[in-house]
Amino acid sequence: MRSYIIRRLLLLVPIMLGVSFLTFAVFRLIPGDAAILTLGFGSTPESLEDLRHELGLDRPWYEQYGDWVWGVVQGDFGKSITESGLPVTTELGRRLPITLELLVLAIFFSVLLGVPPGVLSAIRPGTALDFVARIASVLWLSIPNFWLGILVITFGLAWFGWTPPQFGQSYVPIFGGLPAPLDGVPFPG
Repeated sequence: MRSYIIRRLLLLVPIMLGVSFLTFAVFRLIPGDAAILTLGFGSTPESLEDLRHELGLDRPWYEQYGDWVWGVVQGDFGKSITESGLPVTTELGRRLPITLELLVLAIFFSVLLGVPPGVLSAIRPGTALDFVARIASVLWLSIPNFWLGILVITFGLAWFGWTPPQFGQSYVPIFGGLPAPLDGVPFPG
Protein backbone atom coordinates (compact mmCIF):
# COMPACT_ATOMS: atom_id res chain seq x y z
CA MET A 1 0.00 0.00 0.00
CA ARG A 2 2.82 2.38 0.88
CA SER A 3 4.55 1.84 -2.48
CA TYR A 4 1.24 2.49 -4.29
CA ILE A 5 0.82 5.84 -2.49
CA ILE A 6 4.43 6.82 -3.19
CA ARG A 7 4.03 5.96 -6.89
CA ARG A 8 0.86 8.03 -7.09
CA LEU A 9 2.50 10.98 -5.37
CA LEU A 10 5.48 10.77 -7.73
CA LEU A 11 3.11 10.73 -10.71
CA LEU A 12 1.44 13.88 -9.41
CA VAL A 13 4.30 16.17 -10.47
CA PRO A 14 4.45 15.15 -14.16
CA ILE A 15 0.65 15.18 -14.39
CA MET A 16 0.49 18.71 -12.96
CA LEU A 17 3.23 19.86 -15.32
CA GLY A 18 1.47 18.23 -18.27
CA VAL A 19 -1.90 19.80 -17.45
CA SER A 20 -0.33 23.22 -16.90
CA PHE A 21 1.58 22.97 -20.19
CA LEU A 22 -1.55 21.90 -22.11
CA THR A 23 -3.50 24.79 -20.58
CA PHE A 24 -0.69 27.17 -21.47
CA ALA A 25 -0.58 25.82 -25.05
CA VAL A 26 -4.33 26.10 -25.53
CA PHE A 27 -4.30 29.73 -24.40
CA ARG A 28 -1.48 30.41 -26.83
CA LEU A 29 -3.45 28.84 -29.70
CA ILE A 30 -6.80 30.58 -29.24
CA PRO A 31 -7.10 33.99 -30.86
CA GLY A 32 -6.94 37.03 -28.63
CA ASP A 33 -4.44 39.25 -26.91
CA ALA A 34 -4.09 39.85 -23.18
CA ALA A 35 -2.83 43.38 -23.83
CA ILE A 36 -5.95 44.30 -25.80
CA LEU A 37 -8.12 42.65 -23.14
CA THR A 38 -6.44 44.73 -20.46
CA LEU A 39 -6.22 48.10 -22.23
CA GLY A 40 -9.23 47.86 -24.53
CA PHE A 41 -9.66 48.06 -28.28
CA GLY A 42 -9.18 51.82 -28.44
CA SER A 43 -5.62 51.77 -27.10
CA THR A 44 -2.64 52.95 -29.11
CA PRO A 45 -0.15 50.48 -30.66
CA GLU A 46 2.63 51.95 -28.50
CA SER A 47 0.73 51.33 -25.25
CA LEU A 48 -0.12 47.79 -26.38
CA GLU A 49 3.53 47.11 -27.17
CA ASP A 50 4.62 48.52 -23.78
CA LEU A 51 2.13 46.31 -21.94
CA ARG A 52 3.15 43.23 -23.95
CA HIS A 53 6.76 43.93 -22.96
CA GLU A 54 5.77 44.49 -19.30
CA LEU A 55 3.78 41.22 -19.24
CA GLY A 56 6.55 39.36 -21.08
CA LEU A 57 4.30 38.47 -24.02
CA ASP A 58 7.00 39.51 -26.50
CA ARG A 59 9.34 36.72 -25.31
CA PRO A 60 9.40 33.13 -26.66
CA TRP A 61 6.76 30.77 -25.33
CA TYR A 62 9.23 28.49 -23.53
CA GLU A 63 10.63 31.43 -21.55
CA GLN A 64 7.12 32.55 -20.61
CA TYR A 65 6.15 29.05 -19.48
CA GLY A 66 9.42 28.52 -17.59
CA ASP A 67 9.06 31.85 -15.77
CA TRP A 68 5.48 31.02 -14.85
CA VAL A 69 6.40 27.54 -13.52
CA TRP A 70 9.30 29.02 -11.52
CA GLY A 71 6.96 31.66 -10.08
CA VAL A 72 4.40 29.01 -9.11
CA VAL A 73 7.10 26.98 -7.36
CA GLN A 74 7.93 30.13 -5.37
CA GLY A 75 4.24 30.83 -4.63
CA ASP A 76 3.82 33.66 -7.15
CA PHE A 77 0.92 32.96 -9.52
CA GLY A 78 1.29 36.26 -11.34
CA LYS A 79 -1.10 39.19 -11.70
CA SER A 80 -4.68 39.11 -12.87
CA ILE A 81 -5.35 40.83 -16.17
CA THR A 82 -9.04 41.34 -15.38
CA GLU A 83 -8.98 42.70 -11.83
CA SER A 84 -6.84 45.79 -12.35
CA GLY A 85 -3.55 44.01 -11.82
CA LEU A 86 -4.17 42.44 -8.41
CA PRO A 87 -2.09 39.35 -7.63
CA VAL A 88 -3.81 36.06 -8.44
CA THR A 89 -3.22 34.87 -4.86
CA THR A 90 -5.26 37.85 -3.63
CA GLU A 91 -8.09 36.92 -5.98
CA LEU A 92 -7.92 33.28 -4.86
CA GLY A 93 -8.01 34.41 -1.23
CA ARG A 94 -11.12 36.51 -1.89
CA ARG A 95 -12.93 33.65 -3.55
CA LEU A 96 -11.80 30.79 -1.30
CA PRO A 97 -14.43 31.31 1.47
CA ILE A 98 -17.27 31.23 -1.05
CA THR A 99 -15.84 28.12 -2.71
CA LEU A 100 -15.41 26.35 0.63
CA GLU A 101 -19.00 27.17 1.60
CA LEU A 102 -20.26 25.76 -1.69
CA LEU A 103 -18.12 22.66 -1.15
CA VAL A 104 -19.46 22.07 2.36
CA LEU A 105 -23.06 22.64 1.25
CA ALA A 106 -22.65 20.31 -1.74
CA ILE A 107 -21.24 17.56 0.49
CA PHE A 108 -23.99 18.13 3.06
CA PHE A 109 -26.80 17.87 0.52
CA SER A 110 -25.14 14.93 -1.26
CA VAL A 111 -24.99 13.00 2.00
CA LEU A 112 -28.49 14.11 3.00
CA LEU A 113 -30.02 13.07 -0.32
CA GLY A 114 -27.78 10.11 -1.12
CA VAL A 115 -27.27 8.11 2.06
CA PRO A 116 -30.91 7.51 3.10
CA PRO A 117 -31.95 5.87 -0.20
CA GLY A 118 -28.79 3.74 -0.08
CA VAL A 119 -29.49 2.66 3.49
CA LEU A 120 -33.11 1.87 2.62
CA SER A 121 -32.01 -0.21 -0.35
CA ALA A 122 -29.45 -2.07 1.77
CA ILE A 123 -31.85 -2.79 4.63
CA ARG A 124 -34.77 -3.93 2.45
CA PRO A 125 -33.29 -5.36 -0.78
CA GLY A 126 -35.80 -6.52 -3.39
CA THR A 127 -38.80 -4.85 -1.73
CA ALA A 128 -41.01 -2.05 -2.98
CA LEU A 129 -39.09 0.37 -0.73
CA ASP A 130 -35.83 -0.63 -2.44
CA PHE A 131 -37.44 -0.20 -5.85
CA VAL A 132 -38.77 3.28 -4.99
CA ALA A 133 -35.40 4.36 -3.53
CA ARG A 134 -33.53 3.18 -6.64
CA ILE A 135 -36.00 4.83 -9.03
CA ALA A 136 -35.89 8.09 -7.05
CA SER A 137 -32.08 8.05 -7.08
CA VAL A 138 -31.91 7.45 -10.83
CA LEU A 139 -34.48 10.19 -11.50
CA TRP A 140 -32.61 12.61 -9.23
CA LEU A 141 -29.33 11.87 -11.02
CA SER A 142 -31.03 12.32 -14.40
CA ILE A 143 -31.97 15.95 -13.79
CA PRO A 144 -29.53 18.25 -15.63
CA ASN A 145 -27.61 20.46 -13.19
CA PHE A 146 -28.13 23.66 -15.17
CA TRP A 147 -31.89 23.12 -15.28
CA LEU A 148 -32.10 22.37 -11.56
CA GLY A 149 -30.02 25.48 -10.84
CA ILE A 150 -32.39 27.65 -12.87
CA LEU A 151 -35.35 26.13 -11.01
CA VAL A 152 -33.74 26.85 -7.63
CA ILE A 153 -33.01 30.46 -8.59
CA THR A 154 -36.55 30.92 -9.96
CA PHE A 155 -38.08 29.35 -6.86
CA GLY A 156 -36.05 31.61 -4.56
CA LEU A 157 -37.06 34.69 -6.55
CA ALA A 158 -40.74 33.81 -6.89
CA TRP A 159 -41.36 32.69 -3.33
CA PHE A 160 -38.91 34.71 -1.25
CA GLY A 161 -37.81 37.58 -3.46
CA TRP A 162 -34.17 36.46 -3.30
CA THR A 163 -31.84 37.21 -6.17
CA PRO A 164 -28.52 35.49 -6.76
CA PRO A 165 -25.41 37.50 -5.93
CA GLN A 166 -24.12 39.42 -8.92
CA PHE A 167 -20.52 38.30 -9.44
CA GLY A 168 -19.87 37.96 -5.71
CA GLN A 169 -20.62 41.61 -4.93
CA SER A 170 -23.47 40.90 -2.53
CA TYR A 171 -22.01 37.80 -0.88
CA VAL A 172 -23.46 36.96 2.52
CA PRO A 173 -21.80 34.18 4.53
CA ILE A 174 -24.00 31.20 5.30
CA PHE A 175 -24.19 32.10 8.98
CA GLY A 176 -24.61 35.81 8.20
CA GLY A 177 -28.40 35.61 7.97
CA LEU A 178 -30.81 35.46 5.08
CA PRO A 179 -30.95 38.25 2.50
CA ALA A 180 -33.88 40.63 2.71
CA PRO A 181 -36.64 40.20 0.12
CA LEU A 182 -36.86 42.66 -2.74
CA ASP A 183 -39.25 45.55 -2.32
CA GLY A 184 -42.35 45.16 -4.40
CA VAL A 185 -42.01 41.40 -4.87
CA PRO A 186 -45.05 39.82 -3.21
CA PHE A 187 -44.66 36.83 -0.95
CA PRO A 188 -46.90 34.05 -2.25
CA GLY A 189 -49.24 32.65 0.25
